[in-house]
Amino acid sequence: MAQTSDVYSGVRPAAWSLAASIGGRSAVLVVARPGDEVELSRGVVVAADGTPGRDFAPVDLEDGVAAVPLDAVPTGAPVQYRLTRDDGPRATGTPSVAVNSNTTATATPPPARSGTDPVDPGAYDQAVARITGPTGLDAADLDVTVLGSGTFPAPGGTTARAVTVAAVLPGGAVVTSTALSADDGGADVCGVETHPAGTDPAALTVATRCASYAGDSSTFGVTVVVVAPPGVAVTLNSAAGGDPVTPELTDGWGYALTDLTQFAADGVTGQVSRAGDGPFDTP
Repeated sequence: MAQTSDVYSGVRPAAWSLAASIGGRSAVLVVARPGDEVELSRGVVVAADGTPGRDFAPVDLEDGVAAVPLDAVPTGAPVQYRLTRDDGPRATGTPSVAVNSNTTATATPPPARSGTDPVDPGAYDQAVARITGPTGLDAADLDVTVLGSGTFPAPGGTTARAVTVAAVLPGGAVVTSTALSADDGGADVCGVETHPAGTDPAALTVATRCASYAGDSSTFGVTVVVVAPPGVAVTLNSAAGGDPVTPELTDGWGYALTDLTQFAADGVTGQVSRAGDGPFDTP
């Protein structure tokens, strides 16, 4: 299985590709030259040990053209293809995406293990989409747990609503994702982590760097959102040293204005996740 850091090596291939969904049926079309060799990946695969990567399968071309059915609407650009021409260097591309289908209503999010209900649907959708987009999986096929839900201060005296979810993937690995929803209707992803098969979502503690604003909205700072099983104490710290911070947790949910990068909970240590530095951030 190719690692996610490997798939964009090489030169952009001279081929055209489109992933499309029309009337609920999805496929990817590849147009290359006769004699080219093309392989297709349907999405990021998370191995049982939590390592993300891609599996590429050969595509049968007829005069350089192939249409490959997909199981789901291609959102989030999960599909990639690799092309080899004239025994030259292998290169990787991502199809353009076209969708012509009705948008279905979002299901009501399940209640949160930690923090407060109701769970914000915008933040929930964004958190789940950060899992389904890169993997190409359908949210309806995943066992999704809301680990935590709560609010924290945002710029201009407003508030942001954060939601942390955990999803068990088909291979058994677990992915956690945290997103926020703002008062203006915007939503953003805070961070994603992968965990090995056998991980119990109900026992997970997750700490995520979720906003770059101080609580009074006047000075630059960082908000770290923490979700833990109720009753578990969490300490934030850094490999560089300095004073640790113990966030105040209410029903297992809380936040701290700090840029610390590690946490400890009941003797278990972990990293504070952040956008741009997660398992799906390298194509």
